[in-house]
Amino acid sequence: MSNLLFLSDFREKSHRFQGSRRQQPVTFSKRELSQLLSVYSPRVTNGEWKDYAIDHTPCMAIFSIFRRTSETPLYAIAKLATDTGRKCSYLLFSGGRIRHRSANIGDILALFDKRLRLIGNDG
Repeated sequence: MSNLLFLSDFREKSHRFQGSRRQQPVTFSKRELSQLLSVYSPRVTNGEWKDYAIDHTPCMAIFSIFRRTSETPLYAIAKLATDTGRKCSYLLFSGGRIRHRSANIGDILALFDKRLRLIGNDG
């Protein structure tokens, strides 16, 4: 008939294949999320931005900003983890290109105070 399977058996096996040190995804801290949303919220109020997404992977966390949900992101702010896990670096993407790089998320977010504008693929 049917066999009873325990999920714990599969979890233990999958952890064994990942090595002794489990790699956790990079995430934004509560303070970083607060900073990101304080830049995002006024532009939503003005109707400039409509949606956002947050992605976490073992090597980076990405906060993407959309004008419309169905489009590609206008901007993406990535937090990259280093090998030691102590220091992180931040990147600002726009139009598929890296526009700015910093060791501090505040430096990246300060660029939005300067009223960033989109640059087309032609320059």
